[in-house]
Amino acid sequence: MTKYEFLNDLKASLTGNVSGQVINENMQYYDEYIAGEVRKGKTEAETLEGLGDPRLIARTIIDTQGDSSTRSTYADESWEEEGTGSGFFDGGRAAEKARNTAKNAKEKVHKAMSEETARKIRLYVTIALVLILIVLIVGFIVTAVGAMLYIFWPVLLVLILVHLMTRNNRYR
Repeated sequence: MTKYEFLNDLKASLTGNVSGQVINENMQYYDEYIAGEVRKGKTEAETLEGLGDPRLIARTIIDTQGDSSTRSTYADESWEEEGTGSGFFDGGRAAEKARNTAKNAKEKVHKAMSEETARKIRLYVTIALVLILIVLIVGFIVTAVGAMLYIFWPVLLVLILVHLMTRNNRYR
């Protein structure tokens, strides 16, 4: 299955069962998640395998919207294919399995997103600390040089004047 097929199956399973906004949010979420995992070095196939069946994810999204009156027929078909019963009519085992699978997939997604966010935060904090350290060091150097000039400027002025006076006397 490709990312395109996964997103199309997810959208098809959600269409008519949840609002367009919920569909768009989930499409964007899974599109970004898959792209992020690919950027980290996973293959698209590995990422999609970890997520599981998009129809099961759709079922969980539909169930979490609180509208239990909308039931699509894909659940019955998918569980019959696996030989675990007839979907919602097998005492809830198929529906429970779908919820658990989708829940596990979402937990993996959230864990991966949390790890990526933590990594970014550590990077930004490190950059900020390095910049603060650089500013402190430059500030210390400027302050030290300024203090030395303030203390030694009369001596430097006298030395410069003596130098100029002796230099002018040489050419006479």
